[in-house]
Amino acid sequence: MLRIDTEVVESDLRSIIQNVNQQLIQNREFEQLPFEALVRGLNPKRDLSRSPIFQVMVNYLNNENVEFNFDGATISPAQFDYEIAKYDLTFDINEIANGDLVFTIEYSTD
Repeated sequence: MLRIDTEVVESDLRSIIQNVNQQLIQNREFEQLPFEALVRGLNPKRDLSRSPIFQVMVNYLNNENVEFNFDGATISPAQFDYEIAKYDLTFDINEIANGDLVFTIEYSTD
């Protein structure tokens, strides 16, 4: 688990990246620690209105829209428009057939 408090960072991007890199190196000694033990040890304040693991998701999808045919049945990707955001902030980056990138941002208004 890596936690970066971006609200109090008053540094340039290079300093932020160096800080993250240093934290990653220091945290390697705990990589075998079971997640349940980590949560129990930290005893974080619980907020049921937020995802307990993370608030920001980044998806990079480089899959082509492919249809599959099985004995007369066709399976193809479907688009869904959700009424509510699952996380505080979601970035979807889709690489389409010609190599262009399509960016979608979903955010919570709560």
